[in-house]
Amino acid sequence: MVAAQAEVAVVQEDPDVGEVLEADGDAFIAGGRGVVHASRPQGSGPQRAAPPVGQAFGLRPAASLADALRAPSACTREDQGVAIETGRAEVADARLAGRGMSAMGGGKARPRSGIFRVMTVNVLERRHADWQRRRRLLERGVQDWQPDVVALQEVVRCEDYDGVRELLGEGWHVAAHPRWSEDGVGAAVASRWPITAVRTDAFGGVGREAMAAWCGVTVAEVQAPSPFGTMLVVHHKPSWERGQEREREAQAIAAARLVEAMAGSGHVVLLGDFDAPPDSASVRFWTGRQSLGGLSVCYRDAWEAAHPGEPGHTFSPVNPLVRQGEMPEEEGRRVDYIMVRCDDYGPTLRVGLCEQVFSEPVDGVWASDHYGLVADLLLPAHRPGSWALG
Repeated sequence: MVAAQAEVAVVQEDPDVGEVLEADGDAFIAGGRGVVHASRPQGSGPQRAAPPVGQAFGLRPAASLADALRAPSACTREDQGVAIETGRAEVADARLAGRGMSAMGGGKARPRSGIFRVMTVNVLERRHADWQRRRRLLERGVQDWQPDVVALQEVVRCEDYDGVRELLGEGWHVAAHPRWSEDGVGAAVASRWPITAVRTDAFGGVGREAMAAWCGVTVAEVQAPSPFGTMLVVHHKPSWERGQEREREAQAIAAARLVEAMAGSGHVVLLGDFDAPPDSASVRFWTGRQSLGGLSVCYRDAWEAAHPGEPGHTFSPVNPLVRQGEMPEEEGRRVDYIMVRCDDYGPTLRVGLCEQVFSEPVDGVWASDHYGLVADLLLPAHRPGSWALG
């Protein structure tokens, strides 16, 4: 894991905005009562000063790395977090070869500058549908598309198994969701670029969400390369049950408030499995079509921007894993999203493209019961709120 001489800081939970992590190194444990950060050992790589905001959340040193990490496994205790080594990685150049590549992944070189690529996929937990064959498809898809950020749902973490690392390999900065099921199922967001702060909300006290053991939101501050700079990546996973739209509405409000508490003038990308279609109140709230609880926000839906009028179902009975699963009468819905936050003048990033991934079988194998999404995000032709020169 992390060398013994690593410094460790435990960041206390803030009651108003959830958990917070200030990071200048490698490993995170996000738990129900706080976040542990184990920093990079001296001499192992570039050191970055902790952001000033860390002072406001009361950093205090832990006695040792072993003491800080001494906790039950995520496989044996709900709400237990995940410790994952991360590191620096060079991002391979890649360029989307076209929509025809969407079943497996993209594939050819793209210029690194000027494009920020994000992916989200619910991988279907490993106890279902021949995980080893599905895993290989998921691994290849991530390798082919080379996203800068990927959000994973239904990944598993146990004492002797790390599903995030198995799928992505080494060299990722990872922020875990705040709650994990008793058998170790949860979610995580991974970035090729440094994550310098994390806040989470496990959505406690908003309804029947206890039935969904690993719902929550993670907001990660990512140090993206130029021209993007510091940006927020928001991994949202509300309740999945069909009859719990009231809970999803309350969870959307809680997530939006957390984002607004962190967001400045930088870009915000929202993604994940929202378990609700575009015409639901919770998704209409995100896209600025209605207010909830006296609050309104506005995000540009990447799929809608790239494919206006197309249903884009990501959970579809066309996929035999859906029919074989727990919802045999599923009619097909778009429930997985990538969105970009708008300021007063519109989205701060332009959607260059948005495509489904893992949406067709390869040699008879479907990667998951969900189709994933990938989007390329670019700066607008000129800054919203200004006039173009000339």
